[in-house]
Amino acid sequence: MYVYIKSEPSLWTVGFYLPDGGWHADSDWSTPKEAAAQVHYLNGGNNETTSRLGQTAPLLADALRTLLSALAAYDAALAQFTTPAPERKLQSQEAT
Repeated sequence: MYVYIKSEPSLWTVGFYLPDGGWHADSDWSTPKEAAAQVHYLNGGNNETTSRLGQTAPLLADALRTLLSALAAYDAALAQFTTPAPERKLQSQEAT
């Protein structure tokens, strides 16, 4: 579980304690409010950025489907105009 500590007079550090009691720092923040927001996010909470991403994800998925469809159509059109090079067989000449 992530927590924050006041590590310097105007610095709050987000991190977690290891089972052996050691400290693992994640990031530093200039206010306790910012540190608390980061702790909330790292512990599975929601924040404004992830909320916006959740709202944007369906739009991105639709755009990706459109792009993939266009690429498939382009590939099909290109295949009509592309002819594989004929196989060339080397024939050895017999000495006469």
